[in-house]
Amino acid sequence: MGRDIAMLKPLLSKGLYLDNIDEMIEICENAVRAMKDPLPVYVLSSVLIGIYRSWEDRPVTPEEVEQMEASLMPTLKEIAVLIETSADKDKLWAVLSTLVKAYILTY
Repeated sequence: MGRDIAMLKPLLSKGLYLDNIDEMIEICENAVRAMKDPLPVYVLSSVLIGIYRSWEDRPVTPEEVEQMEASLMPTLKEIAVLIETSADKDKLWAVLSTLVKAYILTY
């Protein structure tokens, strides 16, 4: 499981663009099936799916991508590390909550 999630880090470093987001969603969907506690990866995947769906049928401006990355990328990267390292659940839940709040506020 950790190895699958580890594959997210280089993709997150590339930024949020549709092909990249699609690949991250696939990694999450594969990892979530093998997890004892799937909720963190499910939340991460749900946010990525939301971004993908909002961008897939329309042109996305560079400013919009920059705003989304500024709002979410630090937290997305932190969650990937916390899931990969099986970090303390309280810390993970707090960061997941931060991600969901930031995602909601970005829209």
